[in-house]
Amino acid sequence: AVEMVGWEKRETSGDVPNFGFGSHQVFLMDIHQSVATFPWVSLNQSPHGNQQVSFHALYELDLNGLAWQQRRLRGPAPAPRTSFALATSLDGTLVFLFGGKSSKSQL
Repeated sequence: AVEMVGWEKRETSGDVPNFGFGSHQVFLMDIHQSVATFPWVSLNQSPHGNQQVSFHALYELDLNGLAWQQRRLRGPAPAPRTSFALATSLDGTLVFLFGGKSSKSQL
């Protein structure tokens, strides 16, 4: 797996929601430039903020609807790590990945 391919790391500012994470970072991806090459992304997400309770979810980017679709779980769950969350910009062209320092994405 290659980490953060196509992602641009940005520090969050006051107007970016932090989703309750302790260490706030944001990664931006331009859908039209990067995601089309990597339509699948494997995420470790925690429903409990940064409490290190993780589950393995596979998401597919719908390039037509510009939306993330969750797919059924595949394989064993990985070791817990800092959680993160996804959001899209209002115009649907940027994907924001929120999380702590150890957040990772796999393409």
